[in-house]
Amino acid sequence: EILYDIVSRYWEDNLQVVIVANGDFKVHFHNIVRFHGLHQRVLVADFQENLSRLAYGVADFVLMPSFFEPCGLPQMIGALYGALPVAHDIGGLHDTVTRMDVESSTGNGFLFEIADPKGLFWAMEQAMAFHRLPRDVKARQISRVMKESSESFNHTVTAKAYMDLYERMLQRPLVQG
Repeated sequence: EILYDIVSRYWEDNLQVVIVANGDFKVHFHNIVRFHGLHQRVLVADFQENLSRLAYGVADFVLMPSFFEPCGLPQMIGALYGALPVAHDIGGLHDTVTRMDVESSTGNGFLFEIADPKGLFWAMEQAMAFHRLPRDVKARQISRVMKESSESFNHTVTAKAYMDLYERMLQRPLVQG
């Protein structure tokens, strides 16, 4: 129901939804698209790495309405491409997505706390309000998010965090000088 509601609500904004994934849920998305005649606005495609990267590259947002998410990569990959996450504030999403605040130039996405259609709809309202901002304002924020993401979501930062954790666990430096 939320897919139909969101597409309908933002029809005049030319909202389009692309789902690039595999899983049991895909049949439900296909059924919703067919039942409501949303073929012009919603595409459901099998996961392919090159197609997913293309989708990140052209997307404005990455939806992550997970009920459970121990880590999650799409919100980090999306932010690197400038596709801002709209995510449930849980698990690894809580650790990697922060509320967008244009006034203070902070945050990288749109979080909702209650995992239900109303919560997701609220977050989409925030995302679409951002989408309607003047082009230059959005561009500055997206550029900032991409830069911050490339500085945070990389192997060097991750390896350093693991080394720091191991050193705390061992209560000594991991590598003796």
